[in-house]
Amino acid sequence: MRILGLVGLVLALLSVGFVVKKQASGQDAFMPSDVGATSSKHDTDVRNRQVQQHIQRSLDTTMGTSRDVPSEP
Repeated sequence: MRILGLVGLVLALLSVGFVVKKQASGQDAFMPSDVGATSSKHDTDVRNRQVQQHIQRSLDTTMGTSRDVPSEP
């Protein structure tokens, strides 16, 4: 029984390692090296502000939603 648990743990760690490695290698494709040449500081500031506003709206929406809590019998 312990062997089965150990094999499952090893498989889980291998799969997580594979996913992390795949994401790390694919990350270069989304980050061009010449970002500074195509955008100005103003454009970057505007994008950063938009991302912050989007995150803030998402958090506000999430915090504003109420969850139904089941009453205890």
